[in-house]
Amino acid sequence: MKKILIVLLAVCSLLIGGYGVAGAVEVKAGIATELMWWSPAFKALYTGKYDKFGSLSSDFDMASDFLLGPTVTLGLGSWNMNAKLLFGLSEHEFDYHSLRFEPNMWAFLGGQLFPLNYNLPIKEPETRRIDTSVTFDKKFAELFKVIIGLRHNYNSIDKSSELGINILGNGTSWFNGLTFYEYSNWLVGPTVGVGFDYGLPGNVRLIANVNGVFNYGHYKMEKSGFYTYGAPWGIMPLLIPYNYKGGYLAIGLDNYIGASILIASKVEVWAGFRYQVLWNVAMGGTYSKYDFNYDRKWINHQTDQIFSVNLGAAYKF
Repeated sequence: MKKILIVLLAVCSLLIGGYGVAGAVEVKAGIATELMWWSPAFKALYTGKYDKFGSLSSDFDMASDFLLGPTVTLGLGSWNMNAKLLFGLSEHEFDYHSLRFEPNMWAFLGGQLFPLNYNLPIKEPETRRIDTSVTFDKKFAELFKVIIGLRHNYNSIDKSSELGINILGNGTSWFNGLTFYEYSNWLVGPTVGVGFDYGLPGNVRLIANVNGVFNYGHYKMEKSGFYTYGAPWGIMPLLIPYNYKGGYLAIGLDNYIGASILIASKVEVWAGFRYQVLWNVAMGGTYSKYDFNYDRKWINHQTDQIFSVNLGAAYKF
């Protein structure tokens, strides 16, 4: 994350320095906000859809988040560069439950030949996003533009907990155990797209962008806890946590439609809607050999979808 920020700051510094020499640069600096509703691919890790057998039944409720951060735009003729760094001011909180078949070494040790479990959160997963992007665009005929860029996203989930109930019983108790999860992932890569930028009377502009996203990502999850076994084992801790790591490609679209207005020739205010969808392709990874049910390519069947409302304002120097 620090390396990405250093690179972005270096690019901004070079551009500001170079344009300053030319003496024709237009600089705008301000604050951008994003109210976001997010359906993440990693929901499969909590609903059981990362298993080879999948879930018999599951539900995952998507929560909203509010991101805020600085934005800088540099313009020189028909060229523009925008850099933006958004931090989540609140945490996404997700609610879920699932009914799934979970064969693993610990279940078999306890005599559970058919471990059918109902799982629900005790401490719900909460994640905070950090989104960074730099884009360059070139206008043609004062109406259309070509856009290239680089984007980076990071999010992590501190320890969340899950209660398991064995539907068929396990010999000593219906209580199957308590599981703790820790998760993080990042994405980085280029974007390429086209845009529509049309001026109206009163310093109003209509803007629409469609960008293709080609990112590489990496996720990491640790699962630990304690489980019940058949007599004489009783309750035993999971002394060796399950660890899962994997890389993947995220390919999709990042679309925006909105409007801006320039007030008193100095302050630009904008509002718009953004929709992102990413389809994922597994690129290999490692996992615990004690989890017989884990599907290494689970992310192939999952998408990230984000709908957001974007608001912001910038001062023109």
